[in-house]
Amino acid sequence: MRDRSVISIGLGIQIFHIHILREVPVSWHLYHGRWVFHAHSALCRLREHYAHYEPTLRELKTKYESAMKEKMLTRLERDRAVGQAANAVKGVSLGSAGASKTGK
Repeated sequence: MRDRSVISIGLGIQIFHIHILREVPVSWHLYHGRWVFHAHSALCRLREHYAHYEPTLRELKTKYESAMKEKMLTRLERDRAVGQAANAVKGVSLGSAGASKTGK
């Protein structure tokens, strides 16, 4: 009589084994060794898969950084222009107020 069982161990990795009852049972160490092998191979595949994204991520990061720099420079220029306009308005109002006092 054969016994077929499935062991599910983290990360969705499944180890299938078939052994005949009343024979020498497969040890936990063998199960663990298989799990380690499958987990390692799954991690290697994931590393290779995500390695392809590395250049794209670097490019997107540089684009993001340049956009943020441009945005900050635009804000600084805007704030400088607003400050100059406010100073010009104050200067004109002070100049007209001083002229009206001397004109009387």
